[in-house]
Amino acid sequence: MVDLKKKALQGVANLGDDFTGKGADNIKSFYKELAGNVDMFINFIDKQKKSLS
Repeated sequence: MVDLKKKALQGVANLGDDFTGKGADNIKSFYKELAGNVDMFINFIDKQKKSLS
């Protein structure tokens, strides 16, 4: 489920020429950064699970 959400975020970030303009660039940048934050959050959760096991 998390992978699907991450792929959806990356899909918005990678719209390329289909979504143009300064506002579009800002939106794509936001979603690209958000996808990276999802990776960090997943790593954090995995570490927490290991430390509690």
